[in-house]
Amino acid sequence: MVTQQLSFPCLWVAGLVNTMRLRGRFLVADLFAKPEDIQPGIHLILVDSKTPEALVRRAAYLIKAAGCNPLVYSSQQPLDVLLSHEAFNDRDLITQIFEFNRDFDDWVETLNNQKISTKEAEKIATVIIKYASYPLSELQDLRKRCGASSYEWKEIVDKLHSIINADTATEAKTVSLRDRVIEIINSLNNRSERKIALIELAKSSGAHIRELEDLAEIIEQEFELSESKHESASEIEDLLNLTQTELSLHNFLPDNLAAPLTQWCNWLSIRPEVALTAVLCAVSSLHKVGTELVIHKGQDFRVPPTIYSALVSESGQRKSPVFRTLIRQPLGVLHSEARQKFQRELAQYEVNYAAWRKEDSDEAPPVKPAQEMYVFTDATGEGIKAQAASVPEKSLLALIDELAGLFNSANKYRNGRGSDKQDMLSYFDGMGSTVLRASGAKADVDRLYLSIFGTIQPSVLKNHLEDCTDPDGQWSRILFVNQPLQVATLSDDDSDINVSKLLAECYRRIDALPLKEYTLSKEAFKCYQKTYDQLERLRVSHPNAGMRAVFSKMEGYIGRLAVNLHVINYEANGNTPPNEISLATILKAIELVKFYIGQIKLIHLNSAADTGEPTAVLTKLMNEVRRCGKLTVREATRSCFSSRIKSVEVIAYFRQLETMGYGRIEKNRNSVAFVANVSNITTVKPTDVNKDKNAESPTSKELEAHENTNVNTVDTHNSPTEFSQGEQREGHQNERDNNVTKYIDDVADNNSETLIIKV
Repeated sequence: MVTQQLSFPCLWVAGLVNTMRLRGRFLVADLFAKPEDIQPGIHLILVDSKTPEALVRRAAYLIKAAGCNPLVYSSQQPLDVLLSHEAFNDRDLITQIFEFNRDFDDWVETLNNQKISTKEAEKIATVIIKYASYPLSELQDLRKRCGASSYEWKEIVDKLHSIINADTATEAKTVSLRDRVIEIINSLNNRSERKIALIELAKSSGAHIRELEDLAEIIEQEFELSESKHESASEIEDLLNLTQTELSLHNFLPDNLAAPLTQWCNWLSIRPEVALTAVLCAVSSLHKVGTELVIHKGQDFRVPPTIYSALVSESGQRKSPVFRTLIRQPLGVLHSEARQKFQRELAQYEVNYAAWRKEDSDEAPPVKPAQEMYVFTDATGEGIKAQAASVPEKSLLALIDELAGLFNSANKYRNGRGSDKQDMLSYFDGMGSTVLRASGAKADVDRLYLSIFGTIQPSVLKNHLEDCTDPDGQWSRILFVNQPLQVATLSDDDSDINVSKLLAECYRRIDALPLKEYTLSKEAFKCYQKTYDQLERLRVSHPNAGMRAVFSKMEGYIGRLAVNLHVINYEANGNTPPNEISLATILKAIELVKFYIGQIKLIHLNSAADTGEPTAVLTKLMNEVRRCGKLTVREATRSCFSSRIKSVEVIAYFRQLETMGYGRIEKNRNSVAFVANVSNITTVKPTDVNKDKNAESPTSKELEAHENTNVNTVDTHNSPTEFSQGEQREGHQNERDNNVTKYIDDVADNNSETLIIKV
């Protein structure tokens, strides 16, 4: 018996749902996976109403076979909610799991009154027959639960026994030549040793050595193909998940804003991420010039709160309501108030100026007031500098209907000889500008804060990105959010939700904030530090120059987003934001950066598909199939390829998707189509949870889907236990009681886990 103890308790979770916060505190095992080596220690199985009972039983029987006592924690709420920060803090969560679990046998007893279908009973019976040490009593309990008669149940059990025995007999046969060659390949890396082993196998089996060498070569090619196929499928699944997963506004905004904004988005079929991006961009333009987040004083690493962002959508996808409701109308209220104030000040100035001239005084003349600008839709480079010079403390917001035109029109009034484009890029870092003419300095601004919110069509963006290398970094400065084609319907709900009014009040309070220097709390900095290091590793290792630039810019964007999330979450509730930004807020910012990196990956994917890159093409096709449910060759040719492609090539792509399990090819007289699996059509929606209004905490959106839950395919075998059930339970119970309290104290307080960015 192995005496080595697990360094951490092991959690068994179906699909590894939202276990990010528990990594480092527990070993995590997937109920869907094939367990290779179960080590002694504490094993806890987490279940909710959707966890397949057959999977729980299989894991428990295997844990028992390894000499351990399986424990079950049954959650009344979905596991992704239980494991979110909103449900429990880390200490309370761990305490909850340890204090309210039960022995597996006790858990099974609680199921005896739960009715199940005969089909489900067969699945569970298969597991019991294959893995349970005492199957007879459990099979009888199972019969009662499915309501089968004794005769019917005996037929079912006998059939299952025959299938399982046949499989066992097949496995027990003499190992085939192929299996023996595979064993040689796996165990011997040295070519000469492998050659000798194959010669010996040829002698003992009667096979020709050349045949065995050819077989070995074919097997290695199959391994390589299988591995490549698996990697490709994994990459496609990651990309598809990027298009399916949504962010919940309740995880980033206070409820008094999140709820009406979510309702508004639902009415218009607008992604909540679009609304969030627009609001954050508007907020970023309300800080006083000079406001910044100091991330590292020693390295003089500080970032302004300004944001460049863009909505990527086809024409007609309701960009106008986004502009109007979320930005122009609420900021228009502030602009109108500023205009009225300016008119009063201007009238007073004219009176004062006339009096000054009449008195012929030696004193300096009165200073002419300048009007504050909250948003502009068109401006020259000279105009931006002039406005910043006249009101140097006021940030600016450019609302651009077609973003590509912003850079294309740079220097248009100077025959392309100016530096407008370079200036726009430098404003991203808050740098000012000095315009010098023969007559003297025309504009001299130390710092200039500019935020941008624009729209761009996918085809236009693709043309501008070209090979996605982004040589001057103009596109890596922009936070993109993709708005797919979606049908909007008129809702029966005609509630009067004045989103613009709510935002105007919030914007006014943020606009009134003085110039501030924000810092990170100790915990927030440690978390940021880990993510920064990871982004740096991604930056230096990624093969594409455009993505390297993205990772570099995202290091600072975490801070920019954190500042804006910080102020809006306080000011929306009428509270003054402190100068220190919390861990919870930095985690939210990291989650947003992960989302925006994913959006850029999808944009690059669109460009890569046009070059024929296989993974990109397959992902684009599958996205379209999931959107429509069914895609013909003709439709695929029109919607997924920018250049002409032969039907046979499209069908070849369909076959690849079919072998990956995404659907099936459907043929009729006139066309060939690819039909998605039903499970592949549904978009993954976020779970909105009730939040503690006094606490800020993010929810991880890393979802892992597992479609194949057939326990009959698991290739493991049961082994006898060394203890009786009673002895096993008592020993592990004592061990658990002695160690749980210390474990909770040691690990539960470490709540600064970084949200890992996967690319």
